[in-house]
Amino acid sequence: MLICTNTEPKDRFHIVYIILIIHGIAILMPWNMFINATEYFTDHKLTLQLKNGTQIESKYKEYFLSNVGIAAQIPNVLFNVLNIFFHLGETHSTEGYTHRVLGSIIIELIFMILTVILAIIDTSEWITLFFYLTMLTVIILNIVNGIYQNSVYGFSSRLPMKYTNAIVTGSNVCGTFTALMNIITIWLSPNKRIAAIYFFASSILILFFAFVTFFMLKKNHYYRYHWNQSLYNKSLTNGDTGKISTSIDTDPIKSEDLIFTSSSSLNDGKGQSKRPPYLYVFKFVWKQCLNVFLVFFITLSTFPVIQSGIKPIDPEFFGSIEKTQTYYIAVCCFLIFNACAMFGSIAPNFIIFPGPEKLWIPVISRFLFIPFFMLCNYVPDRRQWPVWIQSDFLYVFGGILMGFSSGYYSSLSMMYAPKSVPNQKYAGVAAMMAAASLVSGIFFGINFSYFLAWLIRQ
Repeated sequence: MLICTNTEPKDRFHIVYIILIIHGIAILMPWNMFINATEYFTDHKLTLQLKNGTQIESKYKEYFLSNVGIAAQIPNVLFNVLNIFFHLGETHSTEGYTHRVLGSIIIELIFMILTVILAIIDTSEWITLFFYLTMLTVIILNIVNGIYQNSVYGFSSRLPMKYTNAIVTGSNVCGTFTALMNIITIWLSPNKRIAAIYFFASSILILFFAFVTFFMLKKNHYYRYHWNQSLYNKSLTNGDTGKISTSIDTDPIKSEDLIFTSSSSLNDGKGQSKRPPYLYVFKFVWKQCLNVFLVFFITLSTFPVIQSGIKPIDPEFFGSIEKTQTYYIAVCCFLIFNACAMFGSIAPNFIIFPGPEKLWIPVISRFLFIPFFMLCNYVPDRRQWPVWIQSDFLYVFGGILMGFSSGYYSSLSMMYAPKSVPNQKYAGVAAMMAAASLVSGIFFGINFSYFLAWLIRQ
């Protein structure tokens, strides 16, 4: 028997929406904090400080960021994709998502705590071991983060579109928070080790909130209603003849149990879990997956590699040479992009345009951002191309458009993806395919940006 109701409860105080924003923040927080603490690794942990004040740079310092990028990107993409196809519990039930989400958060918490411990203790006598422990941490974090991110999009797909967008919004909130923390750190100029500990501790705090709020989510009446509705629709599709009640039991434990009572919706009648028809789902979702991929590919082709290398045309853009040198990249590149992406991802809550069939038009038009930023004042001392964009204000305006359009169109495409499948029993699979397209776009965009950087220098 499956419980269903015709009366949709309200998301009181927007609790479900806020919880999904928290998970969106938690998805990117550990990685953003690692990148934000780059100088802690290169100038503190991977540089030997002698008693006479002499510094000896280790062989691991020069290629640290490249090694981190490889250790992070490949596992993240790989496990985002594998998570779609491999079962853990019942893959597309609440139980399956619970195993994946909570297991991923616990592992991330363990390795972030290990990172804080390594920041506190003196590792100068074993720099090589520290480097490999850091690489192992990055690999593990991105393996479980790939599973975590993919699963969060999967279970949110059973809710209305704006809840998928809440995750995208949370990711952009994380970027804005990180950019602000970076500016505050520059302003206060604390010890690199202390700053890194603050960064890592904030990741632990956010992950802990995500862990706790996931239990709140599973007990929430609004969330349970939509899961019951989706399983009710499944039972009709599969011919379940069990009794249908028109009310939800208000007992949290009993109502939670009801999610798993429709056996025909979860297996094929022989006790075997059905594998979703992936080609059937992809047939309907591929357009939105392509939109997701292109939005992030174009964005990561210029941000942050190209944009962080753009220098001011006016050396006193912030009122003085010193302030401009200190804050130009932190504000004009990182803060502006992340803040505008955050506002862009919030905008679909108020206006949705264009529709799913026409979204490809503005997405494709964003390719114009690539030559625009290449013609700005990027690495002026090493570039061979002329600088055509001779205005800091025009560059900032381009950054605003880039950030806002990235947030807005990524939100729309992620919202449209799970709703593209006529049979909504497979909405979770569609959402996970879109999430895999997202990280694939990031992966290929970042690597393409290195080619663009090389091209400008030729």
